[in-house]
Amino acid sequence: VLVETARRFVDAFYRSLAAGERVGAAMLKGQCALAEDTWRAKIMAAGDLHLQDWFVPVLYQEEEDPQLFQILHSDAAKKLMARQRKLSLGDLPSPPKHHFHGRSRELLALERLFHGGAQYVVLRGQGGEGKTELACEAARWLVGSGRFRRAVFVCMEDYSDLRGVLDHLGRQLLPKDSWSIVQFSDLEEALQPVQRALGQERTVIVIDNLETVLPDQEGNVPASAPDVADLFEQCRLLQESAPETRLIFTTREPLPEPFDARKHEIRLGRLARTDAVEL
Repeated sequence: VLVETARRFVDAFYRSLAAGERVGAAMLKGQCALAEDTWRAKIMAAGDLHLQDWFVPVLYQEEEDPQLFQILHSDAAKKLMARQRKLSLGDLPSPPKHHFHGRSRELLALERLFHGGAQYVVLRGQGGEGKTELACEAARWLVGSGRFRRAVFVCMEDYSDLRGVLDHLGRQLLPKDSWSIVQFSDLEEALQPVQRALGQERTVIVIDNLETVLPDQEGNVPASAPDVADLFEQCRLLQESAPETRLIFTTREPLPEPFDARKHEIRLGRLARTDAVEL
């Protein structure tokens, strides 16, 4: 069975099971999905590959055809759960309409680094190579699969000082009607409720476009940018107070201490040719 055939079949099969269909009906949905769209791949210099392979998956069934999911959520409950899922992802950008393509090896490498105990991962590559989308897809996957309870997102090019960065973090982690950075006279005081919130629920933080605050090769700091040393110190304090917190940085340039360990860095290049064609 081709990987693409299996992917299309299991997508329809498990969606049908989760909707309360019996196994035989779900099997039929999977076969129909294959029959309705025969495209399977694009072969270089040979064109599209179309197959009639809907009959390849076969169900061997005894007398009973069980309904595996017998209790289904109401529409109101589904809406509530969808809202909770959205809140758990903070200000993470929505997935692209064309879905996520390629980078499966990098996604696996990132997940394995966290599984192995790494507290942060640096995604490094040139502009347009998909660092932000990979970081967001990783965060969506880690939250959706239950490894983390929520994700938050900060794009560094949007802020000129640390108060703005901390305010944005707090608005994603704390009730919006009870949080504002203006309530606090200094950063140390404002950091405390954010630390407590991170300590209560396992969180992955995506900090995007760090190259916008890093010094250039001549040591010049970008104008109207937060001090990167202070930023990294705040990140260190957050992790120290909430050890289960994980950070994903995206940057075009290597990061300075204390986030400069090369074993935590994943370098991105161009998409593989097959992934690029699919995209």
